Amino acid sequence: MAAFGVPKMDTVAGKRSDPYLSVALVDGGGRVLDQRQTAFVMNTMNPVWQETLVLHLPAGERWPPMLRISLWDKDFRSADDHIGTTEIALSGGNGGLDGLVSRYPMESPVKSGMTASFRYHCSQPLFEGAGK
Repeated sequence: MAAFGVPKMDTVAGKRSDPYLSVALVDGGGRVLDQRQTAFVMNTMNPVWQETLVLHLPAGERWPPMLRISLWDKDFRSADDHIGTTEIALSGGNGGLDGLVSRYPMESPVKSGMTASFRYHCSQPLFEGAGK
């Protein structure tokens, strides 16, 4: 996972941003079903995360959910700053962009033209009750 063109969010001279990602599965109404986050990367405008995040769809939820990816700046003396968000309609297993690295535009209240790059893989349980 990577983000490109992250704006400078820290006010200290010489500091940029300390970005991290919050990744969530959400249903059609925007309700968060599962959520994870990456580690933060210090002082960068083009962070790369060599991490694997595993999210689980609770039993009984409709397939496929949406993937919401939010970019944040880690702050140590105040609340973290929201930088941008993108949502991806998951296709599941056999179609769409599953397994491919793709760039997605991020909606941001602080900067336009920001993108993020992700690879995801969807798998569904083979039978009812799998993953319990």
